[in-house]
Amino acid sequence: MHPVPFTWLSFAVTLGLSTLSLLLWPGQFTAFAWTGLWVGGVLSAVFTLTGHLLNNFGIRMIGATKASMIGASNPALTVVLAWLTIQESLNGLQLLGVGIVTLSVALMSQERTATAD
Repeated sequence: MHPVPFTWLSFAVTLGLSTLSLLLWPGQFTAFAWTGLWVGGVLSAVFTLTGHLLNNFGIRMIGATKASMIGASNPALTVVLAWLTIQESLNGLQLLGVGIVTLSVALMSQERTATAD
């Protein structure tokens, strides 16, 4: 299946389910800051759609193995970016996790190139 229709279908299903959950929510929505929620929702939708499209095009361009290695490093990259941008404090266990993920992705990359030779 082509990446663009697949991504649009995935995106539409997510949007539909989130809309359904809002309709079934048993509460009053008057106390929400709707402007902030709309801006955040639109930005989240744009970045999610962009990420899905780039991932699907990346699989076609560089192959599933390399794309999955990049995807596996995403949680570690998120932690590093949070540490850099908002000065989130990291405890020892989190640093160990970042190190393990980074090391395993690097080892998987080395294993793939070693078996390709």
